[in-house]
Amino acid sequence: MVDSDGDINKLVPLFIEAGVDGLYPCEIQPGSDPVIIREQYPRIALLGGINKRALAAGKEAIDKELEKINILARKGGYVPMVDHRVPPDVSFENYRYYCERRREII
Repeated sequence: MVDSDGDINKLVPLFIEAGVDGLYPCEIQPGSDPVIIREQYPRIALLGGINKRALAAGKEAIDKELEKINILARKGGYVPMVDHRVPPDVSFENYRYYCERRREII
């Protein structure tokens, strides 16, 4: 498992060559895309991939973000979670909504 920040798309082949079998947090804002990574490297485990900024943006943004990772959650080898710590500007209501909706997916 590698803890990585930023856009890791070009580094994934090197990680795999080095024996890495999992990536965390699969950070969205800089350009990492867990769906594309999974399509190209189906055997690597992924954690993260849910844009933490969507939680502050509201329910519609949360739903949109969760829709993107729904297919990953069904295939396995993926832990759906925010791509770093939850920011302080996320309301408790939004966080609770995110947790409930995520639970429905998994």
